[in-house]
Amino acid sequence: MTEVRWLNTREQSVWRGFLTATGSFMEHLDRQMQRDSGMPLAYFEILAVLSEMPDRSLRMSELAEMPDHELDELTQIYQDKGLTPDLAPAVR
Repeated sequence: MTEVRWLNTREQSVWRGFLTATGSFMEHLDRQMQRDSGMPLAYFEILAVLSEMPDRSLRMSELAEMPDHELDELTQIYQDKGLTPDLAPAVR
């Protein structure tokens, strides 16, 4: 098995800077989306996926399996709407 090469000091500094910058950007984008539309960025991500589906809907289990969506975000959306996955079998 090949030994893993760790980042050197400069590479690690660049990597941490990248993570900080992208995290800050995503937080800023989320705040702006909430301010401008009243919806968090996670909702827009889900709406983008649904807009690409032929009938503009997916079963909750299919949406949850998609790599860019965490089950926590989907669960929060259901809770915000007062629903449970059992009561709403498809997100439209």
